[in-house]
Amino acid sequence: MADKGILAASAKLAQSQIPTDVAGEFMKTFSAGVEAFEKERAGIQNEVATFMSSLKTDIDFTSLSPEMEKATRGFLTQGKNEFNELANKVARIKDPSSEGYQNAVDRMNEIQREFSTLAGELSSYNQEKINTAANFDANAYSKGVAHIDLILRKNRDGLSGAGMAPVSIQNGHFHFNVDGELVRYDKVQGLAMPSEIPVKIVENAATFSGYNRALTEQEVNAQSIYLDESLKDSTTLASVLFDYQTELPFPEIQKEFLEARENGTLEEKLPDLIARTKNIILTGFQDAALEGKAAYDARTAKDADSSNNDTPNALNSTLKRMKSIQDYYNLNKGVGALDLTPDDLKFVIGGATSPISIVFKPENKNSPWEVTRKTLDENGKLTAEAIQYRSIDDIRDRTTILN
Repeated sequence: MADKGILAASAKLAQSQIPTDVAGEFMKTFSAGVEAFEKERAGIQNEVATFMSSLKTDIDFTSLSPEMEKATRGFLTQGKNEFNELANKVARIKDPSSEGYQNAVDRMNEIQREFSTLAGELSSYNQEKINTAANFDANAYSKGVAHIDLILRKNRDGLSGAGMAPVSIQNGHFHFNVDGELVRYDKVQGLAMPSEIPVKIVENAATFSGYNRALTEQEVNAQSIYLDESLKDSTTLASVLFDYQTELPFPEIQKEFLEARENGTLEEKLPDLIARTKNIILTGFQDAALEGKAAYDARTAKDADSSNNDTPNALNSTLKRMKSIQDYYNLNKGVGALDLTPDDLKFVIGGATSPISIVFKPENKNSPWEVTRKTLDENGKLTAEAIQYRSIDDIRDRTTILN
């Protein structure tokens, strides 16, 4: 109230120096001016107080790190001071339609929004930090996430040996200095979790293997449409390529994907990478069905064998089993393995005195069929001779055992 004291002293001095009639009139006018000034001042103060009460700073500092608390308090203090200056300015402007009034109010509203943004980001950050730590601990993130993104998140959230990256606040947004680059909090993308798509692909392959028959054209087309709808972005493709590498090996495409992401050409090359991945999966579905069929045919034919391996029915059954296995390996060019035991790859024909053993050995790619004939010589001694053959037709051409 220093201004009021100065005015009162000035009034007393004026009253002692001015003639009574003049002084009386002057003091009436002067007192009215003081009262108007005080009233206006009170109005300004009330208006400023109203403005300041509308400035919300609902922030919980208890969960903040020292670095973040320091940055937050500094930003809030600076914003409050600016808001107070603008509120005083607005309270003194008589014309709300003036440019100065509008500019001041706009900036005050902007400060309000910045404070609100800051409060929201603080709340979100604290929860994200907890979730990030738990996911890192559980190794829950997709293996397709880029290493640079993992490092960024660890540094941002203070989960590395160096601690949390230096933080600053601009326009209500947190900025983290990661390796000399300012990274805005709300611009950091979330780390992807493993997609359900590769799980579904593996499940479908297992299902088709149990069909005990080849896939129909309609079934292949349906899976083609499913893959087109599923493999639409780099995140899903990365999960398919890297999260289930044992069940879904794509070594060549993996390499190209990583190179493209590293050199910034992933968006350009993505359609081709997706198309090739899709084709490999579709081929895998068809192979799984054929593999299941071959295994089924071999098992059922073996179960149907009679105790007398010399009968025509037994021989036909054996040939059917042999052909199922050979067809599968011819289709896959010797790559892969049937879901069969060694006994399933062994066939015996002939009688007890001269049994013939036929074994399919896929590791011998050029001559996978081994025929061993056992006979008793005139002295009763058992002899055996093993010969390799390229195919069932080769056995037929060179022997009569399958005729």
